[in-house]
Amino acid sequence: MIDVRHVLATPEHVLELSPRMRAADRAELMACGYPSVEEALYVAIEISNGFAFACYFDDQLAFLWGAAPEGTKGVGVPWLLTSDLVEKFQFSFWAESKAILPLILQKFPRLVNVVHAKHAASVRYLNRLGFNVEKAEPFGKKGEDFHKFTMEVAECAPQSSP
Repeated sequence: MIDVRHVLATPEHVLELSPRMRAADRAELMACGYPSVEEALYVAIEISNGFAFACYFDDQLAFLWGAAPEGTKGVGVPWLLTSDLVEKFQFSFWAESKAILPLILQKFPRLVNVVHAKHAASVRYLNRLGFNVEKAEPFGKKGEDFHKFTMEVAECAPQSSP
């Protein structure tokens, strides 16, 4: 069994995650129009207003996650960016994902964001967690295809395995 812990995300976590970020997450951030992975991570942590966390598996940073207020009361923009460890510890990642989702929904009863259409693993992951994943449409400065995904408190019903 691995040791899992979550701590508040800080700018230092950006420098720890960025060199080990999975290629698909990197590509998604670039397709959104961020100038760099580091800039995207700094922005995500900052706009989450204290609701951004680093998750460690056996004292190694596995992923950063959080949610930012969207502007409409009760609506949040969830985000999660991963290192290569999530592939090594798939079941722990899935268990943590299922544990995190209710925490995010407690703070933001309605969730909305987009996922790069080319990031097939993330699209499957979001479907398994119970998100409503819509048809892909052009998004961002580069106009690449992204799926909008949403969830409301009553919809939360993740599947049992990865």
